[in-house]
Amino acid sequence: MKIPFELCSIQVAVGTLALTSLELSMTYEGSLEGGPGRRVNDYLVANLARSQKNWGEHLYLVPPIRTMDNGRELLPPVQCIGYFRGPSTLTSADDWLYSDLMVAWFQQPHPAGLIHPDAVTQMYDIPWNDIAREITLSNL
Repeated sequence: MKIPFELCSIQVAVGTLALTSLELSMTYEGSLEGGPGRRVNDYLVANLARSQKNWGEHLYLVPPIRTMDNGRELLPPVQCIGYFRGPSTLTSADDWLYSDLMVAWFQQPHPAGLIHPDAVTQMYDIPWNDIAREITLSNL
């Protein structure tokens, strides 16, 4: 039996990224009765990134697409935090293994429970080479 090493993979500008960990939750879960608005949404977006603060500069927040419904601003209903492994950003290192990055995004529900195709499209231009963390033999 072959052991899987990823949940799925996506193609982005720098190459193939392997998703190895994914946390999904409902964007407005636990909200009090009433409706969300810009202030609540700004808080939710900031809090999603803040929840992974130990990743520091190695966290990328995909800007969410905000929509309007009956005069209220809405975020996509599912918020996601995924750990991706990808190609090295180093051009001269002989001991590199891979690079990694924590990515946070909002999306529509997806039947497979993983990354919605629209979210993959939004991730295509992640500035991977600028912010991914290099994992080499010397920093393991």
